[in-house]
Amino acid sequence: MKFITRVIIVIFVCMLATSGEALVYRWNTKKSEHFVLYYQNAPIEYTDDILDKAEGYYDSITKELGFTRFEGFWTWDKRTKIYLYDNRKDYMEGTNGSGWSAAHVDVINRDVYAYINMDNFLDIILPHELGHIIFREFIGFKRKLPLWLDEGLVSFLEKRQKVDRLLVAKAIVKTSYFETLNDLGAVKSGFQIMPDIFYAEAASVIEFLVASYGRDKFTRFCQELRDLREDRDWFAAFQETYNFEDLDDMNKKWVEFLKK
Repeated sequence: MKFITRVIIVIFVCMLATSGEALVYRWNTKKSEHFVLYYQNAPIEYTDDILDKAEGYYDSITKELGFTRFEGFWTWDKRTKIYLYDNRKDYMEGTNGSGWSAAHVDVINRDVYAYINMDNFLDIILPHELGHIIFREFIGFKRKLPLWLDEGLVSFLEKRQKVDRLLVAKAIVKTSYFETLNDLGAVKSGFQIMPDIFYAEAASVIEFLVASYGRDKFTRFCQELRDLREDRDWFAAFQETYNFEDLDDMNKKWVEFLKK
């Protein structure tokens, strides 16, 4: 009797396990040096294209920021994971996305979620989010920064819009629509000013720093951000690296750069 009871229990547990598996996504995997791609039924050419572009963005971003000198960055068990759903419906269900949701990114865990043929994913969304992840992983996820610094950096890295954004900032600085660094620092997620102006101005701050003082010094600035004690303000890294007296002094030099 005990044996029959045990058999019934085992069968019942197996039935539960089998029924549960139907709800679990079965991922195939493909790996490159810095990424692991999880996919379901995506065409081989498409998965290869994603990994090729991701590696290309990784190389260009780390070189642009001067991070290539740091060994073991994003390799082996630290690879970034890209989850690619078959369609928008599966993506929405798998990520609990909102109706307007584009790609979903978990910066801290280095996870990127998308679906096959998502609009602008390969050319705009993927490099933008990888820029966020690479920058934040280098300086630390807990470091509090103004939104303009986070978004300005990744906007500066977007090659396709870099020149246009700088031209916009150079035009805006001559108008009443221009926002100072103090004004930009008050902007939170959701934006209180026009997004195009915000991104253009924020990107131009990074352009100003790199063009005026060099890429090596900007890399050193990132190191200063990373090494700051938690109780120190983010602007201390600017003072340590660029010797700005205060935010007004930095703002003055930035405006002069834009008016050249």
